[in-house]
Amino acid sequence: MKSYLAILPAALLLLAAAGCASAKPGEPAEPVCAVRAADVQLGDKLLEALRTHDYDTFAKLWGNQDKKMTPEEFKTSYETIEKQFGEMQSFSYLTELKTPLVQNRIWTVRFERKADQGKETVEQDLLFRLVTGEVDGKLQVLGMGFL
Repeated sequence: MKSYLAILPAALLLLAAAGCASAKPGEPAEPVCAVRAADVQLGDKLLEALRTHDYDTFAKLWGNQDKKMTPEEFKTSYETIEKQFGEMQSFSYLTELKTPLVQNRIWTVRFERKADQGKETVEQDLLFRLVTGEVDGKLQVLGMGFL
């Protein structure tokens, strides 16, 4: 019992010291998690648009790129992916890679297809990378692709 009482103050001190970092005095606190949440939500919406073959949503999320993806190019892209890996079943945000100036987000994406004989189902996971950054103060997709 005494050993538990000796550990209790150390555990409380550890809990009190852990937590979020605060902004420096005089500087506004930047909601870092809100920026991350926006990036993750953007990636989720892009993947959902691919999964459901929703060109309109995909095009809006893709943003003001120099070269817009046409509906035909979009269709060719998802048909190529489905031919090789199967239908997208699910996706899950995995992590952020530390990179300067841009955000690199990674998801796991599960695909399912029929085996060559059509009797067995084959599941396969791929990684999906979304690169975003601020352009003119606005979050924008800079690149993406399956790894």
